[in-house]
Amino acid sequence: MIKFKVVVAGAKNVGKTSLIRRYATGKFQISTLSTIGVDFETKKVIVDGNEVLFNIKHSSSLVC
Repeated sequence: MIKFKVVVAGAKNVGKTSLIRRYATGKFQISTLSTIGVDFETKKVIVDGNEVLFNIKHSSSLVC
């Protein structure tokens, strides 16, 4: 298994949580609460016959 750690950075209230959850779970929530601390999701995919695990996280209130 190949593992990647992915950090999503951006200004607050731009949709980082929605983007991560949509990719990881395939679901979209119309409204979410602001992230306090760190949000974390995992996604396992098969690429060219290899299992790849993405550990995706983001922190709240990042200033970019």
